[in-house]
Amino acid sequence: MASSKCGMMKIVKNIAFIFLIILVTLQFFRSKNNLAQGNHSADFLSQTNPPLSVKVILQDHCYNCHSNNTTYPWYSELAPVSFWLAQHIKKGKMQLNFSEWNTYSENIKAQNLESISEVVKSNRMLLKNHSAILGVTKLSKEQRSQVIRWAKKTKLLYQLNSHPQ
Repeated sequence: MASSKCGMMKIVKNIAFIFLIILVTLQFFRSKNNLAQGNHSADFLSQTNPPLSVKVILQDHCYNCHSNNTTYPWYSELAPVSFWLAQHIKKGKMQLNFSEWNTYSENIKAQNLESISEVVKSNRMLLKNHSAILGVTKLSKEQRSQVIRWAKKTKLLYQLNSHPQ
């Protein structure tokens, strides 16, 4: 009985050692950070003209995953977190990229504003582990209302071929 316990303990130690070697080795491989120079959201802000409160909400809650510039937490340099973040940001930018706003057609801009409104309304913007990984909190009811009002109004202006003033 003692010999089987000792053998099992040895297997667990070996597995832990192999896992540690893999984790240390992963630290030498880096994902490319999502960092752009300059004002990466100037076109979006000038074309959609959100009120200051909405601008702050978008900057604080959306830009990290939906623009060409991410503010990374200190632990984002550690694998496997770095790989997960890189993939998450890539996926977010494929869905909507505020930094590429000027490349979208008027119809796509209106669709993106509708998507913003729907996602914020349903309160499913943040993944369950998103707040833990990026330190971002869910929007309050009032913040959600502000973003939804702005997105709907701005979408309507795009549909009418009129830019927000």
